[in-house]
Amino acid sequence: MEALKLIQEPTSSHSSISLVRAIATMVEKDWSVHFQSIPREANKVADLLAKLADPLQTTVTILDQPSNVLNTLLHRDVFGPPYCRPKH
Repeated sequence: MEALKLIQEPTSSHSSISLVRAIATMVEKDWSVHFQSIPREANKVADLLAKLADPLQTTVTILDQPSNVLNTLLHRDVFGPPYCRPKH
């Protein structure tokens, strides 16, 4: 949620954080943008893929077969119980 607050601040296009500036520039274009916070618990596949990514790699990686861990998470996303996070 802190990242979303940074992006939505009126001064975000002048942020010292380059990623915040880049996102602010994209948001200011002539299109409709909607941000939605998705809890990590409900987005485990994307979370795992992000953790596995090599930040120095600039090429696309195609997974022909998901790993057992990834397959388990995919199965839970499709068939598993809903993810719940208690409100604070």
